[in-house]
Amino acid sequence: MKAGEGIMCTSIELLNNYETYTCEVDETLFGEEFMDLLSASQEEMKEAMLEPDEDTQELVDLCKKENKGLAYKYVGTITGKNFTIYLEPDDLK
Repeated sequence: MKAGEGIMCTSIELLNNYETYTCEVDETLFGEEFMDLLSASQEEMKEAMLEPDEDTQELVDLCKKENKGLAYKYVGTITGKNFTIYLEPDDLK
């Protein structure tokens, strides 16, 4: 399996001052327990997201300029389990 395989962005919308990315997690590939593992890793995921790469730096800069946060919502395709990681405008570098 390649990096990023099994997780697909299904929508992008502005919700409550957050540019929100909704991502489906294919539990047929990862297993139904995978959402629990991801959810338990939220702090580590948030820290990694706060260090943007070249591809996401432009989005981060735009959010900072507009005083918007970023949110990443992950939803399991079988269980429907979900969680959201919020990056506050002040957190964006």
